[in-house]
Amino acid sequence: MWQYRWWAWVLLFAAALIIQTSFLPLLFPTGFVPNLVLVVVVALAFFESPSRGALLGAIAGLMTDMVAGRLIGMNLAIDAAAGYLVARLQSQIVRDDVLVPGVVGAFAAGAARLVEWGVLRLLGFSFAFRPFVAPLPTDILFALFMTGAVMGLARLRPRHEVDASLRF
Repeated sequence: MWQYRWWAWVLLFAAALIIQTSFLPLLFPTGFVPNLVLVVVVALAFFESPSRGALLGAIAGLMTDMVAGRLIGMNLAIDAAAGYLVARLQSQIVRDDVLVPGVVGAFAAGAARLVEWGVLRLLGFSFAFRPFVAPLPTDILFALFMTGAVMGLARLRPRHEVDASLRF
């Protein structure tokens, strides 16, 4: 049995998207708003199978693309890949409540920004590299601290603990 169903994912992603688009721009300068939706994808993917990790990333990315209104499918692909990779690697990394999820979230945020730049260049958009990656430290630090916080706020637990609690 899984902790969350697809509708709970949608609610979590909608809440993250609302916070990301309405509250975080008040705290961060224009162009430096971190990707909270990706942080939620990474946090949830730590406790899912690779196929469900890809699915939750695809749902989150599609929601982000629909709100952003540009290049429908780019965030879908990046978030789905992040969800799949985190879910695939979660069984092979040491479990820790704060440090490991933060480092994985920071790596995912940095990689997502770099992949986004590469995809845009391949599609013919001419963005200079330095201005595009200027928010990279903000993204990395935000994900480093918020991934563990999201896991705690959502009360995520490993699958074996959830399965054991449902037996009784």
